[in-house]
Amino acid sequence: MIAGARISLMQAYSYALQGLAIGLCLVILAGVDFKFPGGVISAIFIPAGAIYLWPYRADYGLSVICAMVIGLYQDLALGGPLGLFALSYAVLYALTNPAHQMMPKRKSANLAIFVLWVLGLIALTGVLSAISLGHFPNFMSLVLSGVLSVVMFCGLIVIRDYFKATLSLPDMRRSRQ
Repeated sequence: MIAGARISLMQAYSYALQGLAIGLCLVILAGVDFKFPGGVISAIFIPAGAIYLWPYRADYGLSVICAMVIGLYQDLALGGPLGLFALSYAVLYALTNPAHQMMPKRKSANLAIFVLWVLGLIALTGVLSAISLGHFPNFMSLVLSGVLSVVMFCGLIVIRDYFKATLSLPDMRRSRQ
């Protein structure tokens, strides 16, 4: 039996709360509007990057709740329908995280999977918005927000790798010992 493989319940909760803190910070980034000649967009799906990069050894049950809290905070901060992102992020984490743990860990695979996540979020938020507001949101605006979120996710990966290399911390998400 490998002694290093076990972590305490307190450590598992700590990892979940670390993911929550990063997600809440990314909600603030999601609220920043970027102007371009055709209009204004924001990276409303970038908090999903925190859910994608969630610590591997975090407690699963608390992590689903934390993903919902990130979404609820985003709903409140951005003034959207209450529960839209909360439900979207909780479902995204609950359905994909167990399978996501077994996926390849290359950067190209991470980017491709995150693009699929964003496409799923565009569809899910579109349907939930249609149900709650009575009409579908502007599809082009959602797609542009998704593209901006993917670009910012690339920056998030670079920042994570920089801190990991600088601090020489093991990547607890990737270690399977």
